[in-house]
Amino acid sequence: MSIEQVIALALTDDHELQDRLWFDAPQPWLREPHQLRAAITNEEVEVRNNPLVGFVTLAAYDAAGGFVRRDLFSDDENAGYIADAALLQQLATDRLIEVAQTISGEGWKWVETRVKRDYREPPDIDVDFEHQRREEVIQYIYRKYGRDRAAIAAAVSTYRPRGALRETGKALVSIRRSSTRSQRATSG
Repeated sequence: MSIEQVIALALTDDHELQDRLWFDAPQPWLREPHQLRAAITNEEVEVRNNPLVGFVTLAAYDAAGGFVRRDLFSDDENAGYIADAALLQQLATDRLIEVAQTISGEGWKWVETRVKRDYREPPDIDVDFEHQRREEVIQYIYRKYGRDRAAIAAAVSTYRPRGALRETGKALVSIRRSSTRSQRATSG
């Protein structure tokens, strides 16, 4: 047994789990340190370099009663695994709502917050505003959050009358076809 394997197994104090992972491994490669670590922390969120943890802060997660599995051999304060991903998600949502209320209080017409499900992506805030204030809004966001933390995306769909009728017709035909299939399936 190598020191790296011992360190990986030290992530848990459950001796039965340690024995099972070591002695019941069907293949030798399952005893590799990264495999042992993954088996012990399979449902947990790694703290290191996690933007959602950085946004919420580990101190806030601890204060809310969340459990952090710490690596006994790490000197890094931000090393470990978060056991309660739902609590982390809730804390991020709450923090985003606070930020959104601050932005809304500054006079913005509409603010929407959303925490992305992929933990590798940072959370985002969507803002809707009148087109006349576009440049003012863009410059404000750049000043407040920095160009490296802001992105602009827009999607506008416009139809001429014939195109609108054609798309509506396609949708209605699709609905009718699925309705007909459902009737055939239920009638036997």
